[in-house]
Amino acid sequence: MLLLSLLLTQDQSLKKFVKHIKSTYGVVPGHDFSQMEDLLTMLKPALEKAEKGFSGDLTSDRKAVRDSIAGITNFTGLASGPISFCAAGSPECRDGNRTPVMIEYTKGGKNWKTKVAGTVTFNASAGL
Repeated sequence: MLLLSLLLTQDQSLKKFVKHIKSTYGVVPGHDFSQMEDLLTMLKPALEKAEKGFSGDLTSDRKAVRDSIAGITNFTGLASGPISFCAAGSPECRDGNRTPVMIEYTKGGKNWKTKVAGTVTFNASAGL
């Protein structure tokens, strides 16, 4: 039941997003639009939180932004997720995704299509 509720909530968010992009830009949003929406939705609260602690000192303010982003956990957006960050740069600290995926656009235009062009899996010690 929880999964159904989550899917319906995301479906409503997706419909609202598509309607907004179509009315604003006159296009049906593709993957690039949804990834940008996810990025902005994820970072906005983190940056607002960091801004409350800004001191005017560039080094301290950069650390506040980094620490705030490091506090993002299990973010799930329109096109991505779950995404988590942490303060340490070690592979063990990251969200565990060690498989980059390259997407190839096979057809452009209104009825665009993509396919997975390739994946590469790295060892955790590679730092990815």
